Amino acid sequence: MIKILEPYFLFEDERGFLKGLINFGNWHEINLIYSQANSIRGNHYHKETEEIFIILEGKIKVTLPPLSQERRIEIIKIIKQEAEKRKITLRILRDEFNKKINNQFENKEISEDQKFKLKEKVQKIVDDANKEIENLSENKIREISA
Repeated sequence: MIKILEPYFLFEDERGFLKGLINFGNWHEINLIYSQANSIRGNHYHKETEEIFIILEGKIKVTLPPLSQERRIEIIKIIKQEAEKRKITLRILRDEFNKKINNQFENKEISEDQKFKLKEKVQKIVDDANKEIENLSENKIREISA
């Protein structure tokens, strides 16, 4: 069964309308916004906001204020932390694979030569992935710093 929600909030003008459908308190809410073509909404600032826009028809342009130097430093720190987390995950996965390779060798499922070749392949995959993580994070840091 479909339940029609009565808006708890409604604002309408020549640009369209904003209907408040659900309000969880503390600014957690679900709204329905309809905008006429080429209309401008907002023109105000939120220090921090998380929003999801689902565009059913047409397109949207979101304008964000420039990043402060303080915020750039924070974002760069987060990029470095996230890159390091990914490298740690890769090392853990490499160690797990190496244990499996060692077990196969100990159980005489593979030769010593195969063991070393497999470990070399695993290490190359990890090295290549680490290079990619470094390249991506360095490029993003350059972009944020510009």
